[in-house]
Amino acid sequence: MRSPTNIILTGLAIADLLVMIDYIPYVIHLYLYRRSRRDTFTYGWTIFVLFHSNFAQVCHTISICLTLILAVWRYVAVARPQQNREWCSYRRTILAILIAYVFCPVLCIPVYITTEMREQVEILDSNGMSIKGRNESLIGVVLGVTRRENKDKRVQHLPLADVTRTLRRRRRKASMQLSILS
Repeated sequence: MRSPTNIILTGLAIADLLVMIDYIPYVIHLYLYRRSRRDTFTYGWTIFVLFHSNFAQVCHTISICLTLILAVWRYVAVARPQQNREWCSYRRTILAILIAYVFCPVLCIPVYITTEMREQVEILDSNGMSIKGRNESLIGVVLGVTRRENKDKRVQHLPLADVTRTLRRRRRKASMQLSILS
């Protein structure tokens, strides 16, 4: 059956298949291989995630355009049955699918421009696992006291002794507040 509807559905299936194939390395890396965060989130992985986000966006946009084309083709078949064979011919269907596959990557150029990689510092234990998952409040406190603005509005990093002292004060204050509440 080489009808225009089936051709559009085939193009739609190919776009969705590309999305699913792109998810395979992602799933293998994050869920099948259990490694420390230090070994999991490398620079190469960051490059792949950047590619993955852009590629998935393009494939989803192609899928949306092909669904829209299918809706227009079905509308023409119902509203203008006499012109349906002429307007929705095999050649025009192939041309519409090709235009969708070429136009959508161009349409997603703002996504490519605005997506960027940023360096993120994370505190890890000796096994390479994140401390944040085990004691989220401690990390929030550490991050809250590691910077201080001076008079020139420049950021200065506090010495470790100051951070430790501030942490102790905040813990004492929090425990005193808990004892007052109970």
